[in-house]
Amino acid sequence: MCVEICDDGLIVGTETCDDNIPSIPEWGCFADCKGNWTGWDCTLYPIEPTVCTEICGDGIIAGNEQCDDGNTIDNLGCLADCSGNIPGWLCENGTYTH
Repeated sequence: MCVEICDDGLIVGTETCDDNIPSIPEWGCFADCKGNWTGWDCTLYPIEPTVCTEICGDGIIAGNEQCDDGNTIDNLGCLADCSGNIPGWLCENGTYTH
């Protein structure tokens, strides 16, 4: 019997997302290679391995994002590129309060 090898960078069989990254919880593709986590934009077929990038501005802190307040406008909590917060703002689960 043959089975797909997940995390090898190849999309085969019933796999829909394989980013060639060993199973890191909530990072890019699911551990079973059957989809991707919320907060990630994963380019699927025909790219192998799947390329996943964080979605800045969706309100979900994912991957290397330091903060994400739900928009890409500077001075409303986070920096526009989600790399940090604006002084005077506090992050709590992706939501910023002054």
